[in-house]
Amino acid sequence: MKYDSLFEQATDAIMVTDFKGNFKDVNSNCCTLFGYAKKELLELNVKALLIPGHLKENPIRFDILAAGGTIFNQREMVHKNGTLIYVEANAKKIDEDCILVIVRDITERKFLEKELFQQKMQEQKKIIKAVINAQEKKRAEIGRELHDNVNQLLAASKLYQHQSLKEPTKKFEYITKSVE
Repeated sequence: MKYDSLFEQATDAIMVTDFKGNFKDVNSNCCTLFGYAKKELLELNVKALLIPGHLKENPIRFDILAAGGTIFNQREMVHKNGTLIYVEANAKKIDEDCILVIVRDITERKFLEKELFQQKMQEQKKIIKAVINAQEKKRAEIGRELHDNVNQLLAASKLYQHQSLKEPTKKFEYITKSVE
């Protein structure tokens, strides 16, 4: 191969498959990423590295690749020891019977995104709890205000009105005080 040195020196995992997903070549980073020896990978199909459920949801679109299209997507793949690996895969037809796939391990990024999401959810829960506590405190304050202050004002007003009925000569004065 003309570019063997570039193929092998690449920092990302590189695999070459046929249009059925059978491996034709892989670089050493591909072997490292998935935990297989090169000879082992060359005997496998790429589907052996994919989670069956994920493959059903997101099938490999060999038809698009055969037509000359490029596919860039994220996939969940499996290391030889069963560990889940999150990858970004960029696939393109390189000749009539080969597909070149460059795979970047994004597992750490996915875990950091998940951790960040969980931290955001915790912060939102704290904010919601603080808002609810503030609302409850305000309601309790309004309740005390109604009980302590408004009830006294209503009682005083009632007394002034009652007094205005007892003393008709001071009726206007008592009703004015009641309104105040």
